[in-house]
Amino acid sequence: NFYGNIASPTFGAQVFKRRNFGLDYNVTFNPTLVGSFLFSFTRLENNRRPFSNGFDVTSLGFPAALKSQFIPESFPSITVAGMGGAFSITNSGTGNLIGGNDLISFGDNTASWVGSLTKTLSRHTLKFGGETRLLRPNYWQFSDTAINFGFAQNFTQGPNPTAAGAASTGVGFASFVLGIGSGSYARAASMAMQVKYYGAYLQDDWKLTNKLTLNLGVRYEYESPRTERYNQLTNFDRNATPPLTAAGLNLKGALSFVGVNGNPREQWNPDRNNFAPRIGFAWNVAPKTVVRGGGGLFYAAMTGVGGASGSFGVSGFEATTAMVTSLNGVTPLNFLDNPYPTGIVQATGSKLGAATLLGQNIRFTDRNIRQSYSAQWNLNVQRELPGGLLFELGYAGNRGLKLQQDLELNQLPDSALALGDGLRTLVANPFAGQITTGTLAAATVTRAQMLRPYPQFLSVVSVNAAFASSNYHGMVASVQRRFSKGLTVNGSYTFSKLMDVATGGFAGELLSNAGFQNWNNLRADRSLSALDAPHRIVINGLYSLPFGDGRKFNPKGIAGTIVNGWEAAAIYTYQSGGPLAFSSATNTNFSQGGGQRPNLIGDPTLADAERSLTRWFNTAAFAAPVAYTFGSAPRSLGSVRSDGIKGIDFSVVKNTKVYESVALQFRAEFFNLTNTARFAPPNTAFGSAAFGQVSTQSNQPRVVQFALKLIY
Repeated sequence: NFYGNIASPTFGAQVFKRRNFGLDYNVTFNPTLVGSFLFSFTRLENNRRPFSNGFDVTSLGFPAALKSQFIPESFPSITVAGMGGAFSITNSGTGNLIGGNDLISFGDNTASWVGSLTKTLSRHTLKFGGETRLLRPNYWQFSDTAINFGFAQNFTQGPNPTAAGAASTGVGFASFVLGIGSGSYARAASMAMQVKYYGAYLQDDWKLTNKLTLNLGVRYEYESPRTERYNQLTNFDRNATPPLTAAGLNLKGALSFVGVNGNPREQWNPDRNNFAPRIGFAWNVAPKTVVRGGGGLFYAAMTGVGGASGSFGVSGFEATTAMVTSLNGVTPLNFLDNPYPTGIVQATGSKLGAATLLGQNIRFTDRNIRQSYSAQWNLNVQRELPGGLLFELGYAGNRGLKLQQDLELNQLPDSALALGDGLRTLVANPFAGQITTGTLAAATVTRAQMLRPYPQFLSVVSVNAAFASSNYHGMVASVQRRFSKGLTVNGSYTFSKLMDVATGGFAGELLSNAGFQNWNNLRADRSLSALDAPHRIVINGLYSLPFGDGRKFNPKGIAGTIVNGWEAAAIYTYQSGGPLAFSSATNTNFSQGGGQRPNLIGDPTLADAERSLTRWFNTAAFAAPVAYTFGSAPRSLGSVRSDGIKGIDFSVVKNTKVYESVALQFRAEFFNLTNTARFAPPNTAFGSAAFGQVSTQSNQPRVVQFALKLIY
């Protein structure tokens, strides 16, 4: 058999293509042995340019030198606190901004070989096989905010600019007018990577009795460490001595690179012990009652999703230039008219060895990273009830381990925060003259910088470090009315709880999510997940009108053409909103690491009659933490949640037979039939003028679409 397809929709400045090729071969060796073999190849392409591609930044007053150094040439992403987010307009078709720098150019090739054999014995059905994949992702992608500037109220608030003041102090637009803000430029690396995957499995479906079947199996998986055609991959050697002279400091830690100085080309050490046992059973307890259960281990891929090079740990082969606004957070140093007076940091590759990116932010992949996995288990009971009803009650659990999440390694020790304002004291910079770019090129630096674990760097991030975990427990009840007299109705209810240490990026949904507050105490960030939805109800129905072939009435002629073949379907969905995650608009802990949360001093919940879009929760339940301390509010609060899902989707379909094997289908679809608004999560940044306020809608208003399709 052969199959293939090509699809290439275009959205504005984006071209997306996918090509698939497959060849499979099925063979019956004898009546009890069947084989299946498949080869497939997929090519995925995505090319996109910024909405403002080719824009000349010198027209905004930036220095001429930046015009040739900024790639892509586009309008910078500019945000001003209190001004509704971004000074930009929606980029038609992609949802990005005119100030977005979203250059994407990648081609992803995947070749796969799969083979399996099925052997049937008297009470055993044995299945065994294997799979190998060759993945070659080629990525060049700039962040939407690769060229960005932001203006908060920090430099215009008072009386103490290092402490979060009242909501009425400090104006982001005033900081913008003064040209005092933050900014960075991130130059992305172009990557040509390769990963190999091998898997093998053995499964036995063992029918112990006519009423009890066991499913026993084991799977082995091995995913080779990532390689890159030009060895553009980075690690971090915590014991290496950087080439710096600093009296009184025992400096350790430097970047290392694959394929040089005797290092292997692979970015991490192989993880070869990924055995995944599986067990399940089905027990026909009574003529109309079945109990099913099972469990097993499941491993996640290491290849990741998306093409941003920062996700792979490539410091040295890409570079980020940060605007040094101030050395102590009080006195301005550089301004918007010349944000990078020492120039844009250039990628040096691996040629500088341990001297690479000294004084800069670095990102790398830990050589000891391990593959993420989850333990999953379930138990459910099915019972056939009178009236053609099928009832099911079940429980499902999931424990995620070694989940990938970025990990900051260069936060101050918690004990150092006791120095208070002394952390901001400027001291002689021992790296002056040795480091020539950024904060550590100045004659003086803050004492805080010298107290960091790796004072020769700013941020030190282990990307996709395998340390996070999650727990899910859920109860599901469902009722299904099997198709009878043209009507099918299904309903399900899920009651669940999801806890995790961190919730990763989640495209397509507006979530209230918060980053880590204290990288030295990761367990303190364990709380309800941003994806937690304790209640979910889904009811759907399909009704075929009794007119047409095989139905109660089948009129002919014009009448039949009009009334035959109609169907109507509806889906009702209700889901709890996600827990709210709180942060502070102004970070006063000066920990040189995570963010900051407010103190929780009361009950943040409000009665339904009190809650409004301008006051979604009790804002008086929060207070500013003392400077140089961490806030007491947890990462998320289940007692206050964002708006949930409530809506009905409805469709009407008519199938009209044109010829024996040709039909014309008309569809009328109504999404969000009741035009019910679902509001986005409120602002949860304490100290923001919009704290507690809902400013956007997260769902679309009623959408009606009509379609006509020829089926043959």
